Amino acid sequence: MCSELEHLHTQAPAHKFHHTQRAIEAAFGMPHSELFDSIEERPVASGSIGQIHRARLSEKGAALTGFEAGQLVAVKVRHPGVADTILRDFATMVAVAGVVGRLEALQHLRLEDTLKQFAAPLKEQVDLAREAANLQRFNFNFRNTPAVQFPVPLYPLVSSEVLVESYEEGDHITRYISGDRAGGGPQGLREKLSDIGAGTMLQMMLMDNLIHSDLHPGNILVRLAPPSGGLVGALYSVLDELKLASPAMPASTRARIDVLQRRWLQPQMVLLDVGMATELSGEDQRNMIGLFQSFAAMDGRACGEWTLRFSGPGQQCPDPEAFKSAIEATFNELRRLDEGADWSDTAFKNGADTLGHILELVRQYKVSLPGHICAVVVTTLVLEGWSNKLDPNHSVLTKVQQMFEATSLPWRQRLMSTVDHLMAEEGQGALLMA
Repeated sequence: MCSELEHLHTQAPAHKFHHTQRAIEAAFGMPHSELFDSIEERPVASGSIGQIHRARLSEKGAALTGFEAGQLVAVKVRHPGVADTILRDFATMVAVAGVVGRLEALQHLRLEDTLKQFAAPLKEQVDLAREAANLQRFNFNFRNTPAVQFPVPLYPLVSSEVLVESYEEGDHITRYISGDRAGGGPQGLREKLSDIGAGTMLQMMLMDNLIHSDLHPGNILVRLAPPSGGLVGALYSVLDELKLASPAMPASTRARIDVLQRRWLQPQMVLLDVGMATELSGEDQRNMIGLFQSFAAMDGRACGEWTLRFSGPGQQCPDPEAFKSAIEATFNELRRLDEGADWSDTAFKNGADTLGHILELVRQYKVSLPGHICAVVVTTLVLEGWSNKLDPNHSVLTKVQQMFEATSLPWRQRLMSTVDHLMAEEGQGALLMA
């Protein structure tokens, strides 16, 4: 499935290059030849909203943006008519939902209300200026986290139809989550990527309250980068300077330095396509924390209670007590099967399966969930799925459980400590490529 998502992300039908030319000129008031020394006519990727061309900034483009002339950039151009198409299709779905939603068996799903909640995110996704604003926010939030990177928008080359951003190199994460472990990179690297994914989600959801809502594998690149900061970073820089200052250095010595530096490279995860981003209200965030705490404590009734709270007074579950009892029974069964085992050895190590089962109970007991909460849950499921493939012993929920176990600190301090630990770089890179 991951490979299919990547295929859909990068190989959707592309529009003609002359539309790209016209869009750039309409957006910025000058032909592309003035902004870029070169631009590749064939897109490097094409998705449902737009396509990306690789280009190099001209002197004029550099002067406008403050970046260097010749810098490689990504030019993202919206497909012609895509906004109207999405709005038309969405209006059709809402109309159908309004009719179907009157059926008694489907009223609890609140189809029309749920679809309308997705209207704003869909409109934002086709607005590339909104994506640029999201990029700025994500870059700020992760400014002290070298392990997680985002493209940088090149203002003022930003509009609703065209977005120029830094071109980010890397391999799609599907290379590392493929079934062939020999081709998927060293296991130490795979485990580190899994930890980075968990830390990223926890930071987005519980610290920053800005969640990338389209975290499928096609939107995630992986690369190895020189260490930044600390003793290892300083040594890496010294060796770089030594190589530059010593052109007569014997080839064998240079080769040994290169081998050493490769061992110090740190994994970075680059997150793309941030047009869909979710923010939780204060009440939603409190409910999400309560839900995670109940997961961590394996408290089924509390888990059911927090799930019901997401819809507030509009909750239409006909039998809330039966729903809570069903989740409690599920947790009790898992506890019985894994009695005496450590958390890491329980069935909860595959959090995607656990969340998936609870969503099935949500459906069976006709529990209403707001659309934006569903988006967060689905994002968590997707992340949990590929993280578990990277490292079968990994679980985002395990990290949450460990965080809430340390009851001697306020939960925000425990969260920061957990995220810092997951993102920690020092001393890790030397092991990854050895």
